Amino acid sequence: MVDAVWIGGVHAVGKSTIIKGADLLGRDVVSVSKEMVRYANQYGITNDMLNRLPYDERARVGDETFKAIARANRKVIVDSHYTILIMDGTMPRSWEMGIPDWLAKNHITGYLLVEAAPEQVLARRVADHSDAGERRSKDLAVVEYELHMERRAAEYYSNAAGLQLHVIQNTGSVEQAQREFSDALRSVESKIK
Repeated sequence: MVDAVWIGGVHAVGKSTIIKGADLLGRDVVSVSKEMVRYANQYGITNDMLNRLPYDERARVGDETFKAIARANRKVIVDSHYTILIMDGTMPRSWEMGIPDWLAKNHITGYLLVEAAPEQVLARRVADHSDAGERRSKDLAVVEYELHMERRAAEYYSNAAGLQLHVIQNTGSVEQAQREFSDALRSVESKIK
């Protein structure tokens, strides 16, 4: 059975950068978005097609991805989000919770959240000219709302599980945020041994 620590945060908050240089304490990193693309590609669905699938089909790909993660017999850090914002043009249309209940109840042993100032997130998004970056909102009010909703969802999951939510502030140096991440991971490890 998988032992998973969930790390979430809005797009361009710096999760992946923090993870790359941090002490992972022997855990593998699993990126949900990369795993979803890998799974979808097996069925001829490209990344671009995946982002445009109807909700029920995208949810099926997500469920299969989470099932594959849950079947892994290893310790992992799941790099994803607590919420998924569905945009309608430049305006938020709806929100989805990012963790299936069955996964949260049975496999998540720790919750980490990366936050940054809304202006920092916006600046990173403006500088990101990749396909994924181009799909992200460049409206400061939307970024602030995304940060708010991500925090509320992270609090919901951690409270429902009776686990501490570790919040990493990525507002100063990356090295400091990496130390905070590793310290939070050590704290999670100390409670599950």
